[in-house]
Amino acid sequence: MGIPEEILGQIVEREQPLLELYRQLAESAQGEAHRKLTRELLEQRTFHWNTLGFLRSQLPREFLCLGTITDSQVNLRRSPKGSSELLSQLDRGTTVIIISYEGNWGQVQLLDGTTGYVFKAYLKCGRGG
Repeated sequence: MGIPEEILGQIVEREQPLLELYRQLAESAQGEAHRKLTRELLEQRTFHWNTLGFLRSQLPREFLCLGTITDSQVNLRRSPKGSSELLSQLDRGTTVIIISYEGNWGQVQLLDGTTGYVFKAYLKCGRGG
């Protein structure tokens, strides 16, 4: 199962320099409207790039969607409760796989395969944040 690594490798090889070009474009944009639009483009390309990385990881058998963390320093916990062990803190824009929702919590998987729970107010299906 899975996908052909050769094809994924070719896509990654082509996408990496493009992502750097989008970064350069965003950094050099002049004027508020151009800066805003180029930042939006960079966020979209970054989400796309991170999504490619999930194709090389162990995916959950089922999941709801690819999503993003919508705030800074969002706690990733071992179980769906505030008193649960803190596994990590996630930055705004971090791409995650949203596996399921349990009450006010979303179970997520990170690119490195780590799974845990995030308060669902800080999750958004799709690119966002």
